[in-house]
Amino acid sequence: MHPGRALGAGCGQGAETLWLTAHGWQVTAADFSTSALAHGRSIAKEVGADTSERAVWIEADLAAWTHTLGVLTSWSACTFTWLGRWMRWGKGWRTESRWAGRFP
Repeated sequence: MHPGRALGAGCGQGAETLWLTAHGWQVTAADFSTSALAHGRSIAKEVGADTSERAVWIEADLAAWTHTLGVLTSWSACTFTWLGRWMRWGKGWRTESRWAGRFP
């Protein structure tokens, strides 16, 4: 798969985010844990500017998140564990051959 845009929903310390950004992806990484996000940001900076610049880290409780999503090429693997619950929360999300919505 060619690099695109991904959402790391419930990203924790950002292992998938770091891997994806190191491989050219633009990633929005969201989690409710301030300390986990801080750790992910610090690792991204250690890895290098390219990786750090490709990630946007958002502190958010996904159960209460009201942001809309942009067109995504991929969701991180942890997303599918919670997908049924998120579909109830995000009633406006559409499913087609790709996930669609709008990034903030």
